[in-house]
Amino acid sequence: MKEFNNFANMKKAISIADNAWQESYDKGIIGVNATPTAEGLFQAENGHDFKLFSVCTYLGLSSHPKVIQGTIDMVRSLNTSTCLTISRNRVKFTAIAELEEALSAHYGATVLTATSCYAASSSLLPLLAAGVFTDDEPPVMVFDKYAHFCMNFLKTACADEARVITCPHDDMEFLENICKEHKRVVYVTDGVNSLGGGVPIDAIERLQNKYGLILFADDSHGLTIFGEKGEGYVKSKLSEFNDKTFIVSSLTKGFGASGAIMMLPKEEYREIVHRYGGPLLWSQPIGSAIIGAAKASLEVQASPELKQLQQTLAQKCQLFDKLIKTDLSGSEIPIRIIRLGDTKNTIDICKALYEKGYYTSAVFFPVAARGQEGLRIMIRAHMQDEHIIEFSELVNQLLPQYGG
Repeated sequence: MKEFNNFANMKKAISIADNAWQESYDKGIIGVNATPTAEGLFQAENGHDFKLFSVCTYLGLSSHPKVIQGTIDMVRSLNTSTCLTISRNRVKFTAIAELEEALSAHYGATVLTATSCYAASSSLLPLLAAGVFTDDEPPVMVFDKYAHFCMNFLKTACADEARVITCPHDDMEFLENICKEHKRVVYVTDGVNSLGGGVPIDAIERLQNKYGLILFADDSHGLTIFGEKGEGYVKSKLSEFNDKTFIVSSLTKGFGASGAIMMLPKEEYREIVHRYGGPLLWSQPIGSAIIGAAKASLEVQASPELKQLQQTLAQKCQLFDKLIKTDLSGSEIPIRIIRLGDTKNTIDICKALYEKGYYTSAVFFPVAARGQEGLRIMIRAHMQDEHIIEFSELVNQLLPQYGG
């Protein structure tokens, strides 16, 4: 093993990607400061109005009247705009304990809150690598090649405790071969990745049953939009939430609040994570506004409105797919990529659409693999049909000019 750059090479990544980021900045499609004017509508500092087609508020819960009111009520109730600035392992708001109890009951798991998915992953992955949850026997940690940066960034911390391997994306044969060679294996991946793919749950569950594979999944893009209770992509597709599955999810995206949660498979893990889980031990807990928003969002998810919002989101996806064909057309995941395969063309068409009032994300390395550059669109339940139709007309007009 070489002395450096076994698991990360930021210098190389910057050398590859920075010209594209700088060109995006120079052309005004990143670093945009804007003010919301209505649901999904924004105005930039220069007065330019645009519709935002690349934001992850899939069900529109962040602007739901109950969520907004719940935020206000909790801030007033606790009489503070922030968190209790002491380690939550010592003293925490009773409201956090009540929220975690409600989340645990609703999602059918032992749930802890954290300030971000990175904080949650930082709390759990080193413990997993150390063997804390595998009878003190460190497992082999297999990170999916396309696992989100907040997990991949922790390879170095895990490598100080256990062997770390990078797996080709969703390569179940590769993963099974590792399981055949090693008694304890943890697979670290996204439930739904930010480019629209979903982890093959059936194959994962087969490896869990046959070899005892442990799954660690970030399901941030799946929470609330999948499952009868909004429990997410991974948990809703597993035949049962078994003792070999750990899930981290954002409370921001589809959930409509902020911060993150950890779904632990055993109640006995709660205090271990509290006492030794990195940021959960020495960092601050979520604040009053987040607590209020999360409790209110959970109330919406416990009502028939959740199913209505999920159905509306599915209808918007169907409309989009009817008008613009992509290799993700028909997917139940509300993310679409219009692939250009070229960084410059991707940036240029993104700029052209923005000038016409539609903002999408130009994705290129390191967000997308080289050769897979394109426009990323996040579909939301609150999108207006006429905006989807107008956007599709513009895309279909512009694509021939940019190699699409």
